Amino acid sequence: MDNKKLFLYALLGLIVFSLWNAWHGEHSQTQVNKTAPAQEVTQKAIKNNNDISVSSVPENRMIKIKTDVLALEVDKLNGSIVGAQLLKYAKKLGDHDHYVQILSSNKSNFYVVKNYLNINGKKQKIIFSSNHDKYFLSGNKNKLVVNLYWRSHGVKITKSFTFYKGSYAVGVDYNINNASGKTLAGILSAEIERAKPSKKTGLFGMHSYNGAAISSKDIPYQKVTFDDMDKTELDKVVKGGWVAMQQRYFVTAWVPGQNMANRYFSRKKQDIYGIGANSNFNIPVGKNINLTNRLYVGPEVKENLSNLAPNLDRTIDYGWLWLISMAIFWFMEKIYSVVGNWGWSIIIVTLVIKAAFYKLSEKSYVSMAKMKVLAPKLQELKKKYGDDKQKVGQATMELYKKEGVNPLGGCLPMLIQIPVFIGLYYVLLEAVQLRHAPFILWIHDLSAKDPYYILPLLMGASMFLTQKLNPPAPDPIQAKLMLYGMPIMFTVLFASFPAGLVLYWFMNNLLSVLQQWLILKRMNG
Repeated sequence: MDNKKLFLYALLGLIVFSLWNAWHGEHSQTQVNKTAPAQEVTQKAIKNNNDISVSSVPENRMIKIKTDVLALEVDKLNGSIVGAQLLKYAKKLGDHDHYVQILSSNKSNFYVVKNYLNINGKKQKIIFSSNHDKYFLSGNKNKLVVNLYWRSHGVKITKSFTFYKGSYAVGVDYNINNASGKTLAGILSAEIERAKPSKKTGLFGMHSYNGAAISSKDIPYQKVTFDDMDKTELDKVVKGGWVAMQQRYFVTAWVPGQNMANRYFSRKKQDIYGIGANSNFNIPVGKNINLTNRLYVGPEVKENLSNLAPNLDRTIDYGWLWLISMAIFWFMEKIYSVVGNWGWSIIIVTLVIKAAFYKLSEKSYVSMAKMKVLAPKLQELKKKYGDDKQKVGQATMELYKKEGVNPLGGCLPMLIQIPVFIGLYYVLLEAVQLRHAPFILWIHDLSAKDPYYILPLLMGASMFLTQKLNPPAPDPIQAKLMLYGMPIMFTVLFASFPAGLVLYWFMNNLLSVLQQWLILKRMNG
């Protein structure tokens, strides 16, 4: 029994270490990103439509657009969006002058979105004109439309960007008028291009997904990793759907016209990866056509994404226990809408989970309490039979049977909380709502580690109390390992975990200690 219990703790330790390793990788990458100045971006763009190489963008080719939530840089060459900052999300806690930058034409972290046209088999190198080089969505208006213009050989193209107040979704529309004297057959491509980010590490794949994804009627959500794109090019015809590039907390997605067939594609050239959708069109002489795309550049917020396209909210990647994570976050969000604090939301969720499993935990703790009472008798059996492990084991099992004790019953509460722990880990890893979310006093960011390590120390102390209330292992070495070694090891691992996760584990331990103490008190009269 003790070996099995020790194995279970070792398994829990391995899972925690895996999560720690994954979190450390995510946190380290975040720290590296924070060191890059938000505005020091060398302006680059697409060299031409056939090449994904990077070249400088002259200042006179740049259009700057600012709403209340987005600051975009648009290259007049094909109207590519080569820069995007999220004005509601600071790069780091307390920094109100620098914002999260999603799109950038900097060669080291190249990440842009673009459209381009192929007309009658020829890719168009379009240099648009515009009425202004700077556009603002003023405070008293809810909508901003930015029009770009191009005309050549009787073909007139107007490309329109439509913005709404408070929205990260952008309408990207084309109006093409054909006065060329011949029918136009063309392809509109909507593409996201990105340099491959550094690879994350973590056992069991426990890290935030950083890569591409597509959606279709047959497969609502399908990841397309950079390794996938290295091996083969995506080529799939889909009606509607979307393509996206994901990263921690944020996503960029193209949503092409939903009533037409789109050919999804991926490609790689010169270490730049592209994923997008091609849409075919025909324009008779003297006619015009409207082509519509929607672009999303912003936070992974379920309401924003699900309202834009079916299954786009699946880009909030909660890992292999996504169902548990979704349930936890849904519940946390409901509580938050009442209490207005994510820390208290975590505590209340913990209380509810403990209440839901109270009876099950009670049986386990009663079994553990009986084990603690039987500890002296177990020591007597060990003295009686000495080194004869077979007889000690047989006599021990007979004693358990006689007293009605389940030796593994005490492990059940720990088994129950493991999937909840992992589910909450992914919520803290992926839920942008918890990014920079304060709790109380010294905890200013539940998604970052406790700066003073107070919560990890409290968690370690609570784990020590839990072990103190548990029946000691007959083997003195195992007993000391469980009593001192496990709390110390977990304290060290939890020291760099997000404060919200440590808060959950601490509260869970505290409630377990209280429940065990009450049961022991009741049993001892």
